[in-house]
Amino acid sequence: MPIIRIITLLAALFLICACEIVRYEYTPPATVEGKQCVVQCASVREMCRGNENQCAAYKEQSCEQRSDANYYVCMNSTRHNKELQAQCSKRREYCSEYPDVSHCNDEYNQCFSVCGGSVQRIIEK
Repeated sequence: MPIIRIITLLAALFLICACEIVRYEYTPPATVEGKQCVVQCASVREMCRGNENQCAAYKEQSCEQRSDANYYVCMNSTRHNKELQAQCSKRREYCSEYPDVSHCNDEYNQCFSVCGGSVQRIIEK
């Protein structure tokens, strides 16, 4: 795919995504029990985020190990041909994982509401 086409596609995606900003407004529950419930919701959300961070780190580490192993196999199998060895670096996999915590936030919002609070989703354009 030509580079101009890729840049155009990325710019279009950015513009689509940049059109909306979603934010939430929270009204806490009025009761002491409700407020304690919200604290538990927050605790569960933090555990969820921690799990997602660990999962992303594990996936990235696994990808890097796989990429390294493939690179060393490539280098070893082409050790008598410098031109082919130069291609080994180009074939290395780029490894980057980002945690997906969106479901943690969705679950928190739901829990917050169950505790007696209210969550208002606001879309700004």
